[in-house]
Amino acid sequence: MVDKVWDGYRDSFGGLGDYFRSHYLTAVPPMPSNIAPLDALLCGGFRPGLHVVGGEPAAGKSAFGLFLSMMAALSGGRVLYVSLEMSRGQCIERCASFASLSTGQPFRWGDVWRLALGARERAEAGERIEQCVNHDPVALALKALEERFSGLAIADGSTIADMSDIERIAEDGRKSGLGLLVVDYLQYVSVDGIADEYTRVSEASKRLNMLGVRLGLPVIALASCSRAGNAKGKPPDMHSFKGSGDIEYHALSASVIERPVDDPGARRLHVVKNRFGGVTDPDSPIRLLFDGAHNSFSLEQ
Repeated sequence: MVDKVWDGYRDSFGGLGDYFRSHYLTAVPPMPSNIAPLDALLCGGFRPGLHVVGGEPAAGKSAFGLFLSMMAALSGGRVLYVSLEMSRGQCIERCASFASLSTGQPFRWGDVWRLALGARERAEAGERIEQCVNHDPVALALKALEERFSGLAIADGSTIADMSDIERIAEDGRKSGLGLLVVDYLQYVSVDGIADEYTRVSEASKRLNMLGVRLGLPVIALASCSRAGNAKGKPPDMHSFKGSGDIEYHALSASVIERPVDDPGARRLHVVKNRFGGVTDPDSPIRLLFDGAHNSFSLEQ
């Protein structure tokens, strides 16, 4: 009798058969980063919930967030990138410079303004827009972006007032097959008028994790890190993130991208928390090369 009473109480929360049918048989593969050692540590990639990628100013965290978004889209995923720091146009310029690497006419994203001047001069000289599109490097890159990265959407951050707006557009996107949300960055997320940074960042990280779990959606939030650790020669850890210690409780995984002071083209990715596997050794991070002109990362050979 005692066992039957317990069995009934236990199964009121859902039986093991329910898990098998509703979760196991319908499991969605993690969203890969396409960075082999990172995916190996994450047991396949990013899973539903919050994943934080931090970095000091100029470490390349926004570039890395855009790169992860493009890699997910290139693999067939549907991704929404929300930048609360850069304009939508600036994000598109960075993505276009990366796409230009496949067109035979690569350009630096910082040179888009100069290329635009040339295009306007040709248009004023009588060149038709159809002719411009056929040979203009930015036009060719945008075409490649549309064809090869069709799953990438970039939101206009100026229209997003607070966390509620992020939740709303993520919910709308999920109905259209959204598979990854990237928010740049966590310390810029406003929450219902909360001014205190510690409380605001804590609430934002909590709600982003809950949003991901509820929608079955991986959420990558970029975050600012303190300079203090690097100044002392210490490798990054969970205490590196600015604003709130609660980030370490809410995130499923947390990584810090580091810029070595003696090698401006290198980046070191430290996985400092991971609920689904291991972390990197402080002295053996994932070693990356960064092509800032084209918003591109690659594994150091």
